[in-house]
Amino acid sequence: MNVPEAYEKTIHCYRLSMRMLKIATYVVLNIGVLLTALVSKGALLLMTNSVAKVQEVRTKTDMPVQMLIIYFRHLIENVGYGCY
Repeated sequence: MNVPEAYEKTIHCYRLSMRMLKIATYVVLNIGVLLTALVSKGALLLMTNSVAKVQEVRTKTDMPVQMLIIYFRHLIENVGYGCY
């Protein structure tokens, strides 16, 4: 085997290994992105589910107190604007 044939074989092996590395990198990155998206979506659904359960626990007696707090906050923020 002469030098040009050996060079061609070496280049062929190099290109083949680079293609395999590129495919492996794409596969690993796609699986990583898929897994992180699943974890993120699961965490979001878990948080929204727990918020919904907390809101179900609140009784209807809390509503007038919350309305009074919002009303007084509105009064405090807007008092004095027409007096100056």
